[in-house]
Amino acid sequence: MSSRPAESSTRERLLEAAIGLSLEKGFADTTVAEVCERAELTKGAFFHYFNDKEAMGKAVLEQWIANGNANYGSAPFWKLADPLERVYGYIDFTSELTRTGPCGCLVGIYSQELWQSQPELRADCEAAFTAWADGLAQLFDEAKARQAPKANFDPRGLAYHFIAVFEGGLILARAYRRPEIVDEQLEHFKRYVKGLFEAELTGTKRRKEARRAKV
Repeated sequence: MSSRPAESSTRERLLEAAIGLSLEKGFADTTVAEVCERAELTKGAFFHYFNDKEAMGKAVLEQWIANGNANYGSAPFWKLADPLERVYGYIDFTSELTRTGPCGCLVGIYSQELWQSQPELRADCEAAFTAWADGLAQLFDEAKARQAPKANFDPRGLAYHFIAVFEGGLILARAYRRPEIVDEQLEHFKRYVKGLFEAELTGTKRRKEARRAKV
């Protein structure tokens, strides 16, 4: 009989425990003993899967990113025909996740904690942010091409602005112990995006009206 399901379950329990503790305490203050205690497993089980804490950290980050990709990949906003509505749906979906899930992002937490001490994990965080920006920039680019091709903004720059707003909102939410700050900041960002597109749409309408008036 194959032992793979049991082994998979054991590793998943360790990762789930490590993710929870890293969100609560950060990576640096999370110990192997605490991960094993929360997962209700022995250190022997831990070292069967991970050579050390750093190897666990890499696996935790990979699992966090995979979970995020799965959540966004199955989100309902992808079914919307209008690319601009998909952009708004993306923002709203992110707000929903922050309301129902943990107040934190491991990519951001790891980046802040480990950017000097753990160069490999820092590089993993950089790659994660880059991939995130690439995907979101494509959404903005599609919306811009359809709704406001002459609008004066860079889709990739706007994608990084979203990430900065989101990650900054999480920091403020923790500092003030008020998770709803994230939702408030994302709503501000949504209004900003609407302003970018509405300015171009209004300008296009005015130009058309002016041309008609000259005829």
